[in-house]
Amino acid sequence: TTDNFWQDHNILSAAWDINENLKTTLSLHYTYGYGYYDEFRFDNKVSKFGFDMVNEKGKVLSDFVRQKGLDQNAAGFVYNISYNNNGWDVIGGLSAQMFWANHFGYLTYVSNSDVLEHYPVLAGLDDTDFDNGRYTYYDSDAKKDDYSAFVKASKQFGEHFTVFADLQYRRVDYTTDGINDKFVKQEDGTYKNQSLDIDENYNFFNPKFGFSYKTGNHRAYASVAMSNREPERNNFTDNYNYPYPKAEHVNDYELGYQYSGSVFRAGANFYFMDYVNQFVQTGMQSDIGENLTTNIKDSYRAGVELTAGVDVAKWLTLEANAAISSNKIKDFDEVVEDWDAKSGFSTIHYDNSTLAFSPSA
Repeated sequence: TTDNFWQDHNILSAAWDINENLKTTLSLHYTYGYGYYDEFRFDNKVSKFGFDMVNEKGKVLSDFVRQKGLDQNAAGFVYNISYNNNGWDVIGGLSAQMFWANHFGYLTYVSNSDVLEHYPVLAGLDDTDFDNGRYTYYDSDAKKDDYSAFVKASKQFGEHFTVFADLQYRRVDYTTDGINDKFVKQEDGTYKNQSLDIDENYNFFNPKFGFSYKTGNHRAYASVAMSNREPERNNFTDNYNYPYPKAEHVNDYELGYQYSGSVFRAGANFYFMDYVNQFVQTGMQSDIGENLTTNIKDSYRAGVELTAGVDVAKWLTLEANAAISSNKIKDFDEVVEDWDAKSGFSTIHYDNSTLAFSPSA
């Protein structure tokens, strides 16, 4: 296997202090990237690449060299303006990020001469040369636009009490079309590229509110927040759209205490995160080793995070941390492949089960 990837980064930034209390910044960026990797596939079924040849054993095998890659562009801007005066600390901003890319896959070598003779589309490839032409076996275009606006403000009341709020609106538009590198078995036994026809739009409102109280070396705080996250490309392409991925939503509640002395420091943070359609790892991986996730309709994560530190000497500091958590599925029906079922799928029900890859107390 060989990996080849290049990126060119271009950034233009400007800052302007309008006055002592009001400051603004603007950044523009553009990134171009191109990359691919060549991989030797030993003794693979030719049906994995969409070729429907069979022999007396019911399958035809061949060695392949495949080249998978992408051609991508990313551009956008980030604008911030901040105000600080009379106990007020306010920052607002706008951003736009645009991403567009082409995903492609080629076969550059096929060892089985019978396959080469049977499929005219493989003309130009042979069973002796690893780089003598190429056959496009998948090709798709993707576009993602991400726009957001936010304002964060905190106000200090007296010497001890601070209140803060954070409001964000985010819009995500995602489209992709073409054919993917996954092949789906048809009713007649042949294999066909997974077709990509995705056009999704997401509108997210992400607020956060809280307060803190500080006196001497002690600080206590509490907050409540709401956050959303859109599905990634793999959520659409690696589950064959069954079930169709949804956006993740979480309500986060936190309560904490911190002590900061001249020598000793300690803290405790209690949290409860209530999820709707949480993205959770399934234990499965894509054919290039990416961990795959699926939506869990109703789940939560709760626990406490503990930290402590002590300055033993001017040149030595000891730090420790620990976490105790409970990470549970409240209610979930998992759809899995089942070759014995008529539909090809069956359902497994989970109730009060521990989330995968999430050790729990």
